[in-house]
Amino acid sequence: TTFCGSGLSGTTDGGPTVARFQNINRMVMHNGTIYLTDGPAGTIRKVTSAGVVSTFYSGLSSPFGIAINGGFVYVSESSKHIITRVSLSSGMGGIVAGTPFSAGSATGTASSAKFNSPRGLAFTSGGNLLIVDNGNRRIRMWFSFGHVANFSGSGTYGTNNGSASSCQYIDPVGITPDGLGGYFVTDGGGAPGNY
Repeated sequence: TTFCGSGLSGTTDGGPTVARFQNINRMVMHNGTIYLTDGPAGTIRKVTSAGVVSTFYSGLSSPFGIAINGGFVYVSESSKHIITRVSLSSGMGGIVAGTPFSAGSATGTASSAKFNSPRGLAFTSGGNLLIVDNGNRRIRMWFSFGHVANFSGSGTYGTNNGSASSCQYIDPVGITPDGLGGYFVTDGGGAPGNY
């Protein structure tokens, strides 16, 4: 059963049968409302429980991953190499980590840290944000006090399991908690999908 979307490509907001999307990347539910990233459109779209679609935030650069915590929506802007945060109440947004249009692997303060095509996002129970750093083949962590560190992955191409610093990824894309204190990571290159 189709919940919403006309099946045609576009950016039209509206009811379940008229709304259009271009390419939905990821979605998250919050208080009965779906928030999703529409990559080519550069938007965060909002879908009510009745299937009514509206544009929540626009002007993003290839938005991909999305997560919600503490009254904010966090989005990875893959082609801009940054993480953006948008207030659920005011709709105001800004950069929380990364250097715009400057790919890299630097850790450190959120404003000096660099990513390379960040993708999936997931929050830890402690309120820190895990970021799938696709181009660097690592999982990075943004701490709520404003610091970015490496969390998992050696940064080298491969499928090796192992410790956080020695395991390898090929094309990591998504991440989600496993409910037991760990995380599942989807690797489009064929590497094992768990951590």
